[in-house]
Amino acid sequence: MRMPVTILAMAALVISYSASCGGAKGNFVVYDGPPRPASEVAIIKAASPGTMISGVDDTVKKRPFHFKQPLEVLPGRHVVHINYCWYGAMGERRTSAQTEALEFVAEAGHTYGVKTDGGPRRWRVWIIDQYDSTSVANEIESDLQ
Repeated sequence: MRMPVTILAMAALVISYSASCGGAKGNFVVYDGPPRPASEVAIIKAASPGTMISGVDDTVKKRPFHFKQPLEVLPGRHVVHINYCWYGAMGERRTSAQTEALEFVAEAGHTYGVKTDGGPRRWRVWIIDQYDSTSVANEIESDLQ
């Protein structure tokens, strides 16, 4: 008799998790309210190796954490907080000391890719609309430290 209660409790936990942060296809939902259809939201995701999205608008994860899954946002103006990760000469994983912030306007039904690229002393970040690869946010270049 104890088992059905446990199963019900586990089912309630799964449903609660799904409603709070499990958007379409496991996206992290960055808006209040019930999940919306893909045609009413925009997706922001890391689109190149080394890209670490640490937040969107006021939803920010403290370093060294970052969002591994795509982020689901409502259409409109958003600020994306990004760090860059690379491997040093000795194979150690390094993360940029400075978090950069890019602002852009998201459109419903679009997917946006945050791209990064780095060299020995500097890194750069930009956002593209993955439908047609157009840049939607001005590129920022920053020092690696």
